[in-house]
Amino acid sequence: MSTSQRRRQANEQRASGQLACDAATAHPGLLVSALDNGSLDVGGAGEVLVQAVPYVGMGRADAFARLTSEILAARGPQLPFVSRATATTSTAGDAGLHIQRRIVGAETVEFGGCDPQVAAHVIGNLNVGNDRALMTDAITAVLPWIGYRRTLNALRAIDQGTTGPAEL
Repeated sequence: MSTSQRRRQANEQRASGQLACDAATAHPGLLVSALDNGSLDVGGAGEVLVQAVPYVGMGRADAFARLTSEILAARGPQLPFVSRATATTSTAGDAGLHIQRRIVGAETVEFGGCDPQVAAHVIGNLNVGNDRALMTDAITAVLPWIGYRRTLNALRAIDQGTTGPAEL
């Protein structure tokens, strides 16, 4: 990997980390610096957002999308965007997972979240009379805002919590 590729990857990872931990105040400075020194281009800035949304959810990514849009708009139009597609329909799933692991880290893709807290919420919901269907509907409804990772973790906790006794 070349030095410029390493710098680009490092800046994508920094931006993803800021997005994941909701560090919106630090994001503009990093983005402007990376764009100015050429270690991140407009497409890369957008790619960070596109790849992160499924994991952190639109609720967290929204502020970063707005900040990124403001910064890019202030720099002037850079249209049309050149396609950066490197995958086909048949390879997109594996290629996307590879990129997501590279950008946000394999640990974030494979694990993460607040599993003990989610399990406690499932038990609490069962104890007040809410059933599996109601909890599944609620989690599915908020999927765009909490992201796939948290949704899958919650659904797993619902599955585990509804197959046994509802107690801690």
